[in-house]
Amino acid sequence: MLKNFIRRYLGEPFNYILGIFLIGLFLGLVYAVLNKAQSDEHVMGYPPGMLSAVPLPLYCGNSMDMLLLTKENFGMLYQGSAEVRRNGITTGDILGTMSFWYNKDTNRGVFYMTLRDSQFTCLLSYGVNWSFDTNNMLDIINEEIK
Repeated sequence: MLKNFIRRYLGEPFNYILGIFLIGLFLGLVYAVLNKAQSDEHVMGYPPGMLSAVPLPLYCGNSMDMLLLTKENFGMLYQGSAEVRRNGITTGDILGTMSFWYNKDTNRGVFYMTLRDSQFTCLLSYGVNWSFDTNNMLDIINEEIK
């Protein structure tokens, strides 16, 4: 079988090169269409084309280890969390949970995203020298108390 292939290739190399090129072109088009379809999904409230996917390193680890380290080693306390839903709409599938942890003594905090149906928590950002709008926070607290 390999001998037949080599004999035909040597006899008609243009057809094989053309065939390989066309297969590559087809696969490239399929990839581009699928990639475009995924990028067309945009977060609710942001106009299409305003946001773009950026390949950034995302550091993730076992959820239990990450959260214990955050509490015990960094001395951070849980401040709040929110659901992360597909396309940012309340009826979208739940992708995970976002949480904010903060240490008031060191003035450092982290945002995590815990992925649904897995045991991974990813570090989204780590900040130092935080400043808060205390008036706005008090307004939120007063609204919740009412």
